[in-house]
Amino acid sequence: MAFCQQSYAQAMLPDPRQVPAAFMRLIQAAKYVEIYQASAVVSARVFRARAQGSDREYAEFMGYVAKTDLESVKPCLAFLASKHDISEGDAVDVAAFFESPIGVRLLKQSQEVMLQTIEQLRPVQPNFEGWSEEDRGRLIAIYQSVAFRKYSALASNRSFAEGSVGCYKAVLSMKNPGVQF
Repeated sequence: MAFCQQSYAQAMLPDPRQVPAAFMRLIQAAKYVEIYQASAVVSARVFRARAQGSDREYAEFMGYVAKTDLESVKPCLAFLASKHDISEGDAVDVAAFFESPIGVRLLKQSQEVMLQTIEQLRPVQPNFEGWSEEDRGRLIAIYQSVAFRKYSALASNRSFAEGSVGCYKAVLSMKNPGVQF
């Protein structure tokens, strides 16, 4: 059974050579995997402790996400992103923003807000009080750009989210033979 599961997982993952470089750069710059793994550490603990309904299964899954090397999931996420309504040029523009000092700061703050939200099991609002007027203006400009609006639409797209989970499950299945995800 594990062989079949592993073979299926391998078949689902794209050949990294077929993934457009712009989308690999976007997934890396946006720290998709790193942020997801950080959330998995907190989610596994919180949902294991809460233990309601399907919490135990979710906590177990997130425990695997937290402890598994998931570098190989990036091409799958990038390939998936490339199939949505965001061009290679848009992907490069958003990646460049996330690679900039203000983008790095925004990602760090976003991760902190997400972790607090998971920890508290309620939405936590970001705080931009410590940001300069210039930085706030730059954030508004990037948020209003076509590229960032397309990226935001991608990030909140249900099919992208479901496909992303499939990417993680495929890699986890390959790295944890015999475990069903």
